[in-house]
Amino acid sequence: MSTFGWQPLRGGRLEPPASFNFVEDVLRPRALAHPDKVALIAVTAPGITERWTYARVLEASGRLAGALREFGIGPGDRVMLLMPRTSGWLLAMAACQPLGAIPVPCVTQVSAAEVAYRVERSGARGIISSAGFASRFEGLHKRLPVRICAGQAPGWIRLEDLLSTPRELPPIPTMSGETPAMMYITS
Repeated sequence: MSTFGWQPLRGGRLEPPASFNFVEDVLRPRALAHPDKVALIAVTAPGITERWTYARVLEASGRLAGALREFGIGPGDRVMLLMPRTSGWLLAMAACQPLGAIPVPCVTQVSAAEVAYRVERSGARGIISSAGFASRFEGLHKRLPVRICAGQAPGWIRLEDLLSTPRELPPIPTMSGETPAMMYITS
Protein backbone atom coordinates (compact mmCIF):
# COMPACT_ATOMS: atom_id res chain seq x y z
CA MET A 1 0.00 0.00 0.00
CA SER A 2 1.36 3.43 -0.87
CA THR A 3 1.48 6.48 1.36
CA PHE A 4 -1.72 7.72 -0.25
CA GLY A 5 -3.89 4.75 0.68
CA TRP A 6 -4.01 3.01 -2.69
CA GLN A 7 -1.76 0.75 -4.68
CA PRO A 8 -1.06 2.40 -8.06
CA LEU A 9 0.40 -0.72 -9.72
CA ARG A 10 -1.41 -4.02 -9.81
CA GLY A 11 -0.01 -6.83 -11.90
CA GLY A 12 2.23 -4.41 -13.77
CA ARG A 13 -0.72 -2.18 -14.75
CA LEU A 14 -1.36 1.33 -13.55
CA GLU A 15 -4.72 1.43 -11.80
CA PRO A 16 -6.14 4.78 -10.74
CA PRO A 17 -7.76 5.03 -7.31
CA ALA A 18 -11.54 5.17 -7.03
CA SER A 19 -11.23 8.87 -6.22
CA PHE A 20 -8.29 11.26 -6.13
CA ASN A 21 -7.65 14.96 -5.68
CA PHE A 22 -4.09 16.27 -5.44
CA VAL A 23 -4.93 18.91 -2.84
CA GLU A 24 -7.07 16.62 -0.67
CA ASP A 25 -4.91 13.51 -0.99
CA VAL A 26 -1.39 14.96 -1.13
CA LEU A 27 -1.06 18.67 -0.30
CA ARG A 28 -3.46 18.95 2.67
CA PRO A 29 -2.13 15.85 4.50
CA ARG A 30 1.45 17.11 4.03
CA ALA A 31 0.46 20.60 5.25
CA LEU A 32 -1.20 19.14 8.34
CA ALA A 33 1.65 16.73 9.11
CA HIS A 34 4.54 19.08 8.24
CA PRO A 35 3.22 22.66 8.04
CA ASP A 36 6.65 24.29 8.36
CA LYS A 37 8.58 22.05 5.98
CA VAL A 38 9.55 23.53 2.63
CA ALA A 39 7.28 22.40 -0.18
CA LEU A 40 8.45 24.76 -2.92
CA ILE A 41 11.63 26.63 -3.69
CA ALA A 42 11.32 29.19 -6.47
CA VAL A 43 14.19 31.25 -7.84
CA THR A 44 13.06 34.39 -9.63
CA ALA A 45 14.80 35.92 -12.65
CA PRO A 46 16.81 38.40 -10.55
CA GLY A 47 17.98 35.44 -8.45
CA ILE A 48 15.73 35.94 -5.44
CA THR A 49 14.93 32.65 -3.70
CA GLU A 50 11.40 32.12 -2.36
CA ARG A 51 10.73 29.30 0.08
CA TRP A 52 7.13 28.20 0.49
CA THR A 53 6.09 25.84 3.28
CA TYR A 54 3.36 23.26 2.80
CA ALA A 55 1.04 25.34 5.00
CA ARG A 56 1.70 28.49 2.96
CA VAL A 57 1.13 26.71 -0.37
CA LEU A 58 -2.14 25.22 0.92
CA GLU A 59 -3.33 28.59 2.27
CA ALA A 60 -2.42 30.59 -0.85
CA SER A 61 -3.80 28.03 -3.32
CA GLY A 62 -6.94 27.82 -1.15
CA ARG A 63 -7.41 31.59 -1.37
CA LEU A 64 -7.10 31.45 -5.14
CA ALA A 65 -9.43 28.43 -5.32
CA GLY A 66 -11.98 30.33 -3.24
CA ALA A 67 -11.76 33.30 -5.61
CA LEU A 68 -12.14 31.04 -8.66
CA ARG A 69 -15.23 29.49 -7.05
CA GLU A 70 -16.65 32.99 -6.40
CA PHE A 71 -16.12 33.75 -10.10
CA GLY A 72 -18.13 30.64 -11.06
CA ILE A 73 -15.33 28.20 -11.87
CA GLY A 74 -16.23 24.65 -10.88
CA PRO A 75 -15.91 20.97 -11.76
CA GLY A 76 -14.91 20.35 -15.37
CA ASP A 77 -14.25 24.01 -16.19
CA ARG A 78 -10.98 24.65 -18.00
CA VAL A 79 -8.65 27.38 -16.75
CA MET A 80 -5.77 28.32 -19.04
CA LEU A 81 -2.43 29.16 -17.40
CA LEU A 82 0.01 31.34 -19.31
CA MET A 83 2.80 32.54 -17.08
CA PRO A 84 6.42 31.73 -16.38
CA ARG A 85 7.02 28.70 -14.17
CA THR A 86 6.99 30.70 -10.94
CA SER A 87 5.43 30.07 -7.55
CA GLY A 88 2.30 31.75 -8.99
CA TRP A 89 2.10 29.06 -11.68
CA LEU A 90 2.20 26.28 -9.11
CA LEU A 91 -0.42 28.02 -6.95
CA ALA A 92 -2.67 28.40 -10.00
CA MET A 93 -2.30 24.70 -10.82
CA ALA A 94 -3.05 23.73 -7.22
CA ALA A 95 -6.02 26.16 -7.01
CA CYS A 96 -7.81 24.40 -9.87
CA GLN A 97 -7.53 20.93 -8.31
CA PRO A 98 -9.87 21.26 -5.30
CA LEU A 99 -12.58 22.73 -7.53
CA GLY A 100 -12.42 19.88 -10.02
CA ALA A 101 -11.42 22.51 -12.59
CA ILE A 102 -8.95 21.45 -15.24
CA PRO A 103 -5.84 23.60 -15.68
CA VAL A 104 -4.61 24.07 -19.24
CA PRO A 105 -0.94 25.08 -18.92
CA CYS A 106 0.75 26.78 -21.87
CA VAL A 107 4.36 27.53 -22.61
CA THR A 108 5.12 31.24 -22.62
CA GLN A 109 6.33 31.13 -26.22
CA VAL A 110 2.80 30.78 -27.66
CA SER A 111 1.63 33.55 -29.98
CA ALA A 112 -1.72 35.33 -29.79
CA ALA A 113 -3.01 33.06 -32.61
CA GLU A 114 -1.89 29.96 -30.68
CA VAL A 115 -3.57 31.30 -27.54
CA ALA A 116 -6.83 31.75 -29.47
CA TYR A 117 -6.53 28.19 -30.79
CA ARG A 118 -5.95 26.81 -27.29
CA VAL A 119 -8.89 28.76 -25.85
CA GLU A 120 -11.12 27.39 -28.63
CA ARG A 121 -9.92 23.77 -28.39
CA SER A 122 -9.92 23.61 -24.59
CA GLY A 123 -13.17 25.47 -24.00
CA ALA A 124 -11.41 27.52 -21.30
CA ARG A 125 -13.65 29.77 -19.19
CA GLY A 126 -10.83 31.48 -17.37
CA ILE A 127 -7.21 32.48 -17.63
CA ILE A 128 -4.50 33.00 -15.06
CA SER A 129 -1.56 34.79 -16.62
CA SER A 130 1.09 37.43 -16.13
CA ALA A 131 0.49 41.04 -17.13
CA GLY A 132 3.16 40.77 -19.82
CA PHE A 133 1.06 38.19 -21.67
CA ALA A 134 -2.35 39.92 -21.33
CA SER A 135 -2.20 41.37 -24.85
CA ARG A 136 -2.22 37.84 -26.29
CA PHE A 137 -5.83 37.53 -25.09
CA GLU A 138 -7.18 40.61 -26.86
CA GLY A 139 -10.44 39.79 -28.60
CA LEU A 140 -11.03 36.77 -26.34
CA HIS A 141 -12.54 38.58 -23.34
CA LYS A 142 -16.10 37.41 -24.08
CA ARG A 143 -14.91 33.80 -24.20
CA LEU A 144 -12.88 34.18 -20.99
CA PRO A 145 -15.07 35.83 -18.36
CA VAL A 146 -12.48 35.15 -15.64
CA ARG A 147 -9.17 36.94 -16.32
CA ILE A 148 -6.57 36.99 -13.56
CA CYS A 149 -3.00 38.20 -13.94
CA ALA A 150 0.13 38.60 -11.89
CA GLY A 151 0.88 42.29 -12.11
CA GLN A 152 -1.50 44.83 -13.56
CA ALA A 153 -3.38 44.89 -16.88
CA PRO A 154 -6.57 46.79 -17.80
CA GLY A 155 -9.68 44.64 -17.38
CA TRP A 156 -7.85 41.92 -15.44
CA ILE A 157 -8.06 40.97 -11.75
CA ARG A 158 -4.72 41.13 -9.95
CA LEU A 159 -3.51 37.73 -8.73
CA GLU A 160 -1.70 39.42 -5.85
CA ASP A 161 -5.00 40.90 -4.58
CA LEU A 162 -6.67 37.48 -4.63
CA LEU A 163 -3.76 35.86 -2.78
CA SER A 164 -3.80 38.54 -0.08
CA THR A 165 -7.55 38.27 0.58
CA PRO A 166 -8.41 35.69 3.28
CA ARG A 167 -10.65 32.93 1.96
CA GLU A 168 -11.31 29.39 3.07
CA LEU A 169 -10.48 26.51 0.79
CA PRO A 170 -13.84 25.60 -0.80
CA PRO A 171 -15.34 22.17 -0.13
CA ILE A 172 -13.57 19.64 -2.30
CA PRO A 173 -15.89 17.53 -4.45
CA THR A 174 -15.31 13.79 -4.63
CA MET A 175 -13.86 13.12 -8.04
CA SER A 176 -13.32 9.86 -9.82
CA GLY A 177 -9.74 8.71 -10.23
CA GLU A 178 -10.45 9.00 -13.96
CA THR A 179 -11.20 12.74 -13.74
CA PRO A 180 -8.69 14.71 -15.84
CA ALA A 181 -6.05 16.47 -13.72
CA MET A 182 -4.93 18.80 -16.50
CA MET A 183 -5.15 19.32 -20.26
CA TYR A 184 -2.15 19.88 -22.51
CA ILE A 185 -2.58 21.22 -26.02
CA THR A 186 0.40 20.89 -28.29
CA SER A 187 1.04 22.33 -31.72
